[in-house]
Amino acid sequence: MKTIHALLATLAAAAGSAAAGSALQPASQAESSRPIEPQGAEQVRSGLVIGVSELRFTGDAPSLTASYWLRSSLGPALLPRVVIDGHAAVLGTDEVRGGTLGGIAGAVVAVDAESVADDLTGTLFLPTRDARSMVAHPFVAPKTALRRNPALYRDAHARHYRSLRDAGLPGAAWFRRRAEAFGAPPADLAQAWTRRGASSDQDAFAMFTGGRAVAENLRLDEVIRESSVDGIELVPIETIEGVRVPEMQWGDLVDGLDPEVDPLSAAIPADQHAVFFPSFDALVRVADQLADDSAPLVHLADGRAEDSLVRTRYETQLCLGLDALTRRFGGQFVQSVAITGSDPYLRTGSDVALLFEGDVPSIVAYVRSRMEVADADDIEEVDVVGARAVHVFTPDRRVDAWLVARRDFVIVTNSRAQLERLLSAERGDLPSLDELPETRFFRDRYVRGDEAEDALVVVSDAAIRRWAGPRWRIASARRTRMAALLADADAWAIAGELGVERAPDPYGTDAPVAGRAHLPRFSDGSAHDPVHGTRRFLTPIAELVVDKVTPSERDGYVSWRTGYERAWGAAFDPLAIRLSAKSEGLEADLSILPLTVRSRYRWMIDLAGQALLAPDAGDGHEGTVMHWVSAIDHDGPTYREIASVLRSFGQSDDLGIDWVGDHVAVWLDHDAEYFERVREADSFDMFTEEMLPGLPFGVYLDVDSALGLAGFLTGLRVMAEQATPGLLDFATREYGGRQYVAIEIQEGAGFEETPTIHYAVLPGALCLSFSSRVIEGAIDRANARAAGDEVAGAEPWIGRSTALRIGGAFRDAAASEMVDLAVRDRLRARSWSNLAILNEWRRLGARDPLAVYEARWGARLVCPGGGEYVWNDAAGTMESTVYGHPATPKDGPLLPPAIEALRQLDFGLEFESLEITPPEQREGERRRRDAAAAQGLRARFRLSR
Repeated sequence: MKTIHALLATLAAAAGSAAAGSALQPASQAESSRPIEPQGAEQVRSGLVIGVSELRFTGDAPSLTASYWLRSSLGPALLPRVVIDGHAAVLGTDEVRGGTLGGIAGAVVAVDAESVADDLTGTLFLPTRDARSMVAHPFVAPKTALRRNPALYRDAHARHYRSLRDAGLPGAAWFRRRAEAFGAPPADLAQAWTRRGASSDQDAFAMFTGGRAVAENLRLDEVIRESSVDGIELVPIETIEGVRVPEMQWGDLVDGLDPEVDPLSAAIPADQHAVFFPSFDALVRVADQLADDSAPLVHLADGRAEDSLVRTRYETQLCLGLDALTRRFGGQFVQSVAITGSDPYLRTGSDVALLFEGDVPSIVAYVRSRMEVADADDIEEVDVVGARAVHVFTPDRRVDAWLVARRDFVIVTNSRAQLERLLSAERGDLPSLDELPETRFFRDRYVRGDEAEDALVVVSDAAIRRWAGPRWRIASARRTRMAALLADADAWAIAGELGVERAPDPYGTDAPVAGRAHLPRFSDGSAHDPVHGTRRFLTPIAELVVDKVTPSERDGYVSWRTGYERAWGAAFDPLAIRLSAKSEGLEADLSILPLTVRSRYRWMIDLAGQALLAPDAGDGHEGTVMHWVSAIDHDGPTYREIASVLRSFGQSDDLGIDWVGDHVAVWLDHDAEYFERVREADSFDMFTEEMLPGLPFGVYLDVDSALGLAGFLTGLRVMAEQATPGLLDFATREYGGRQYVAIEIQEGAGFEETPTIHYAVLPGALCLSFSSRVIEGAIDRANARAAGDEVAGAEPWIGRSTALRIGGAFRDAAASEMVDLAVRDRLRARSWSNLAILNEWRRLGARDPLAVYEARWGARLVCPGGGEYVWNDAAGTMESTVYGHPATPKDGPLLPPAIEALRQLDFGLEFESLEITPPEQREGERRRRDAAAAQGLRARFRLSR
């Protein structure tokens, strides 16, 4: 959950548990169970080998000693590979260290063939020097140089699979298992399973959606490190203190508030998250919108090129789906819906419950009918905490649904433990969500019944505190490690089925795994742990018994807790998100109270402070690629620091900035002529050196005092002329009845490539740019406003402190080399990251590698550009129809089709000052920051079609 889109993905998955489109149906049972049909060569247990230095290249021979830099986003997809005509083959290279492969002079080609009658032909693919694609080098492998060497053959395979394993590509569990089968040293399974990092573009996107704040508040993706030793004394979990940051004292924030709360919140435990839908139709709208709009954003922000099919798995498990019948039924009999659970780990396995308010007998009859036709082993009726429950299930929990009717609502859940908690909350044995002050606060802010609301997500203080507690964090870490072991065991089972596993099978139907003797398997071949379940659905944490832990687990948690607490000030507290899913787009409004003291938003808070933006601030207009605007707090540290620095350069107060008003804006206009020049640039370096002149980048400063601005500009000019006499020329130009200034290097000064800086003093503003067209456009808009005319595209900002708008012109600018290098390579990298495992299944005889991957691993490999994966026989590789493969790249789209259809994306942030009672000073604890500095965050974003 690194970004807000992870929360949207969670909501989409949860909504999809009751609502599913036909496009998300799993692979057919026949396809899932159909074995791969190995080709003859794949059964070879040993074959021929030849050194790369022994190949005869028929074209330009590559340098075998040159190093290859593979640290870029594309690097993992550019590992050297070999294709031998008519035979399966692999290339064993040295280890990639620090993102660099130090040549391939010692690399060995292993060919799956007992013998050959003639020379072999093939192609060696190597990365280009800029690490953006690959070059094909045709060769001949002389028959006389091919030899049988079982040890070298195994070593080449071990090196080949080790490289793929360490690259962090999809299929890592399979590559890890194959590497070890051929003799590679074992890898750290947990480290390999959790090694993922957020790129800078993902992080920047998360900042303006509020996702960065969510990640800072929850930090759910961090794993507790553990290094246990047998025979040690275990530690009782109750002796480990949880997070010690105090709860927020709501006090005046909720005094006198009496909003209407959701009726179903009375049955939801206070320490669980919840999603409330005002109607069944609202649930349908949100599910449909999130499927259409948020999925591409989730993939872009998450960095994965696969769909984990979370939604499909929970639909099957709960026996619910949004077909035409359910849509008609739900709208008729369901008044409102709530979705809840103990944690947000839907991707790996979580207890999920749906609560339906409405015509109870009709809802029960409908859900019961779905349960009776489910592909399950048994259906039974049992008593749970005094309630009669219907339970349908399979041993592997592929189907596991509990149905209970209450007086006003119906519960459908996949966990008995969750059902018991809901019933206890309804009876009053557990605190419920409707009793919390944060529920009152959020329901006062987001009024129930507001037409703008289609869903409200609430994550309480108690929920976050429990997720950050020792039991939850340690159990989560254990599940993470077990997931890696289960994936390893499943890879072993698949290898055994294909007849390619080299290690003997001493356990019969059980699967040997690293770190323990074996795991039993279900009849479908998937491994399962009696405690933690299967890789496709790990036992929810709420069902795990974690009474005692190892000292290293305790120490790992204490270390994590210390770092977590250090980020907070006086308190940490809950969050809520309101969603609006309309035909014209999707809107979200997020509130977090408060932010961490060490928040990545600190620079924004220091700039905007308590100042607020006017809706028309910052010269908003159409034709922008992007437009950012921020309020300026004159009492804030950023303003004071800039003022101090500027004054230190001047000899008087002329360089003071008291004339600066209450906001600043920066934008990039779409200038067709400029972007055409960029497209013609030979490289990004040429862009930075030669394309800065004319860059359609505008800076707009609000001005409070014209006299103060005049003094500042005069002082700046005097200082420049004194420092570099005769270097700069301040030329005055006229446009639209106004004058503006062009500061350029005087002819013959020797700095001809230096860009010209233009500025114009407009009514209430100072505008600067490298482009005269940007200045003239700002003058046109200023004249239009002065005449009382409307400015096209001047829509109100949705942020009160800072806002960002990505306009439709982004699509036009996207074809430029500037954007291409920043975005397209990353999309290519994600698309190409899937090719290695698809090629592996193809090499092993799969007729449809995509279907095999989905059936075996429960995830669907997707191309981020909306393309399909097909086989390229000439290159011996799978490729994307839109991005090609590394040796033959295609431009492909810069945006997924669903995002291409969007007219505009708006993001806005508002920082709220919170008065929080300081916590009690703990003995030996360093004093925390003053509570008065606490800041809350309200983030909004809107996707407009």
